[in-house]
Amino acid sequence: MVADVPGNIEVARLMSGLTGDTEHVYSETRYAAGSWKRERRIIIKAEVVRLGGKAPRDNPRFIVTNMSRARSGSMKKSTVSAA
Repeated sequence: MVADVPGNIEVARLMSGLTGDTEHVYSETRYAAGSWKRERRIIIKAEVVRLGGKAPRDNPRFIVTNMSRARSGSMKKSTVSAA
């Protein structure tokens, strides 16, 4: 699961470097921990945070869900508002 994060963080860093703002990159994968009976959907939010004069900070987040698909945009809205 974590293998997907480095590429997404790199894209978010590039975008953030170009815009000078906090940037997010969303993706998803399937994953099953050893104790799980089946794979679950993992939503990945790779974020680079820029706050007033501080160095950019990586902030990866994960959501594990049994939902097959969220309505368009609903996952982004709930993820961003929870941050």
